[in-house]
Amino acid sequence: TADASTTQEIIQGEEVRYQELGTETPKLLPNNPFHFLKEWNWGIKRVFTVNPEKRVDLELKITNEKAAEIKRLQEVDPNNTKAIEKAVNNYQNNIEKLKNRLAAIKETSEYPNIDNLLNKLIDNSLKHQRLFDNLKTKLKENSELKNKIENIQSRIDDVIVKIPEKFENSEKFKERIKEVINNQPQRIFKELQTIELF
Repeated sequence: TADASTTQEIIQGEEVRYQELGTETPKLLPNNPFHFLKEWNWGIKRVFTVNPEKRVDLELKITNEKAAEIKRLQEVDPNNTKAIEKAVNNYQNNIEKLKNRLAAIKETSEYPNIDNLLNKLIDNSLKHQRLFDNLKTKLKENSELKNKIENIQSRIDDVIVKIPEKFENSEKFKERIKEVINNQPQRIFKELQTIELF
C-alpha cells in the first residue's frame, strides 16, 4: 500500500547516529594503512579480558565501532566500494567473534549484569540492522555488496537467536525484545519491528 511504502521511506531516511552506537565519529578507517594499529589495540584488550560476560561486552563495543566505520566510509568516500567492502568484512568477522563469546556464557545466575548486557545486545542489533538497511538503499548499483550486507544482517539475527537458547524461554525473550523496541527513539521503526518480530 501507499502508506506502507511511505512508512518504509521514513524509516530508511532515519540515519543511525554515532552516539546511538556508543561511539564517536571514527577517524582511523579501514582504508587507512595505519588501521592495523586499531585492530592491534582491540587484540590486546581481548587478551586481557577474561570474564566471559565482559568479553561479550567488549566484542559488542568493537562491533559497534566497526559498524560506525562502515557508516563513516559511506559518508566520506561513498564510491570507494573496495574500502566499504573491507569494512563490511571486518564487521562480519567480528559478528562471528561476538557469537562465539555469547556461546561461552553458561548460566545467567553466574553473571549479575546479564540482563543489562542482553538488552544492550538486542538494542545494538536493531540499530545495526537499521544502519545496514540505510546502506543498502545507497548501494543500488552494487548488488554484490548489497548481498554481502544481507548476509551480515542474517548473521546478526543468528546472534539474537542464540539469546533465548542460552538464557531464557521464548515468552521471556519476546518481553525483553518488546521492552528494547519500546525504548527505540523511532516510533514508526518500533511499530514495524514489532510486526516483523512477532
